[in-house]
Amino acid sequence: MRGFRPLDRIAEDKPLPADVKNLDLITFFFYYHDTTYMEVNRDKMNKAMFDALKPGAFLIIADHSAKPGEGTTVGKTTHRIEEKTLIEEVTKAGFKHVGTLPQVGFKFGRWLDLSFYQLLLETPAHPLDG
Repeated sequence: MRGFRPLDRIAEDKPLPADVKNLDLITFFFYYHDTTYMEVNRDKMNKAMFDALKPGAFLIIADHSAKPGEGTTVGKTTHRIEEKTLIEEVTKAGFKHVGTLPQVGFKFGRWLDLSFYQLLLETPAHPLDG
């Protein structure tokens, strides 16, 4: 696949090499919860991912959902993170909520939504067609 660069890294404050910029997509699957008990500054990690993406690109995080109110307290024991906590952390880094698919899963006696966050394009005040 042209232009594809797989990068498998152990989570850290700088999850990407400094020269990696203008990415279209970052995927972070079933590991974010582990950063809650590791020596990782998640604010710096999320900002580094934000800075590595080009405008209009996507960060996709899939992880196991903790019960409401558990936040990051069960990251090491049950390997979960509360959806609300993860959303707060990535929005703090600058990602914008761009859509939600409601009720895609059912767990802990409640429906779970799938939310999408994107690094939005910077646009001129008066865009021109063509």
